[in-house]
Amino acid sequence: CRMSLLPPAASGPSGGRGPMEEEAASLEDTGFSPFAPPSAHWLATACADIRLLPFWNGAEENPEHTKAILEFRVNKCDDFAKGCCSKRGNKGSGKTVTCPQCFDYHFESHRRRCPVDQQTGQILYWDAPCQAWSSEMGFCPNGDACLFAHGFEEVSYHPAKYKTRPCNARDCRGEDVCCFSHGESELRRWAPDCYAYLAIVGPVMGFGANGAIPANPAAGIGAAGPSGGGGGAQGSRQGQAQPQQLKHRFCASYPHVSQCRRGANCAFAHSRDEVKTPLLTKEEEEHDLSALTEPFFTGKFKTLWCPIGAQHDWQSCVYAHTYQDARRKPSIGYGPQPCPYWSKKDTRAAYSQRCPLGLRCPYSHGAKEQLYHPKYFRTVICRDLQQRGCPRQHLCAFHHKRSERRQVGADSVDYSKPLAKKAIPADWATNFLAPPFFQETNETEQQMPMGFPSGAAPGAWVGMPMMGGNGADKGC
Repeated sequence: CRMSLLPPAASGPSGGRGPMEEEAASLEDTGFSPFAPPSAHWLATACADIRLLPFWNGAEENPEHTKAILEFRVNKCDDFAKGCCSKRGNKGSGKTVTCPQCFDYHFESHRRRCPVDQQTGQILYWDAPCQAWSSEMGFCPNGDACLFAHGFEEVSYHPAKYKTRPCNARDCRGEDVCCFSHGESELRRWAPDCYAYLAIVGPVMGFGANGAIPANPAAGIGAAGPSGGGGGAQGSRQGQAQPQQLKHRFCASYPHVSQCRRGANCAFAHSRDEVKTPLLTKEEEEHDLSALTEPFFTGKFKTLWCPIGAQHDWQSCVYAHTYQDARRKPSIGYGPQPCPYWSKKDTRAAYSQRCPLGLRCPYSHGAKEQLYHPKYFRTVICRDLQQRGCPRQHLCAFHHKRSERRQVGADSVDYSKPLAKKAIPADWATNFLAPPFFQETNETEQQMPMGFPSGAAPGAWVGMPMMGGNGADKGC
């Protein structure tokens, strides 16, 4: 089994450990283990049987699609090696060549593994992003044997994702290499049901192809068979959501849902009643001044994952989008002092990789947790207001008027030990550790959430978007 290639569980330092280190080590038998590698979580259980990977059915594919899926960026460009590739793209000031048009790869960091075993026809890795993959170093501890996609191109050109959504024409690489469809005839709507991780592994884990927990798992969409789950060649080609599936994000057309091409079959919510995830009030979402109160900013602001499917301004959005942007609920007891271990450099790292104590850290994780903490919020004057005007306006964590200045008591948090286990609600932790997928930049890789409590189904994994700079049809 390839999962045996995963590294063994890491452990804390031995000898001379302080109370925080000892407590962190004791967390390994709980759902909030800060040191457990990906193999210790539910993904390893789901993928321990490699037979769940489906088989490629090239007989029903467009030959051009087959070529792109099997060969795009798999081979090194001979012309580039000779220094004369005409498709290397433009090199802007201070930017590296991204070769957006060349079919083959120019640099090793751009190399893509072929997703299909040429001898057996079995899919070699899932369309879900690898947690351990480092885009900066181009490294995964499992190497080419990893069962998950390395980088955005291995996701976007995977059989489960390639040309399953229309191109928006804004950031198109060109029809010859674009991973999005250019016309209805190119759409492969059926592909996720045949090859997607959630469609095949989901029913095995007790949740549906869209992250939903079916009432009858045995009848779940794409239910796994004895020889490969939902699929391969015999997978369903309907490509439409079933009405009973839970919907965790709004359709990209919301609130103008009449423009949605899928109508009642859309996998995303067309109304607030359909969204099965916590929401703020409409007044809070729309920045109604009557709703932007002190309790809102200190207790709710940026504490829920964003359900909005369309492109929007993350800075002004009251929901969270990444762990750099999200706040734990202050009610669990952490203080306003910044965490000395919190990693700000790797914006795509899993939560358990950012701080050894994870959710139970008594310090604030990131600027948002500190600035909007009840013991810090609007206790300091805004310096931007004094210089050139505050760009944050009514969302600013600093006070603009003397009347806005808050008087708070002394910080009573004990930073020498982790937060109590009973202070972490299990349902909230499951949701917080399962962020939806967002695109931070044109060519970013999105991380699968890490640190699920044992046996938890990732209900927030709904509508995993294709990667790449296109962003076509997001959320729908």
